[in-house]
Amino acid sequence: MHPMNTVVYTGGGVYSNNAFLYPDGRVVNQQGYLVGNYTNGNFVPVQNGQMVAQPIPSDVQIQQPQPVIIQNDSSQDVETVLIILIIALVLIVFLIPIY
Repeated sequence: MHPMNTVVYTGGGVYSNNAFLYPDGRVVNQQGYLVGNYTNGNFVPVQNGQMVAQPIPSDVQIQQPQPVIIQNDSSQDVETVLIILIIALVLIVFLIPIY
């Protein structure tokens, strides 16, 4: 697992397109070991770098994403029906005496 904003290292050398560049300038190989630092456009190799990223253990149970159910607000439907009924009632009350 790598930190946010990690990109593939594309600088020169043997690790070009074969390692990850961390935001702080560390270059980490695909096994998770520090292989060098990239500062000011220069790659500085590191001998016997420590492990800085570990793979996810095989016994970890990855949870499946849960579906999200969006329900409509039924109170808005009730308000719409009531407004229509009130308008109809007002029209009936005021228009029937005219005829």
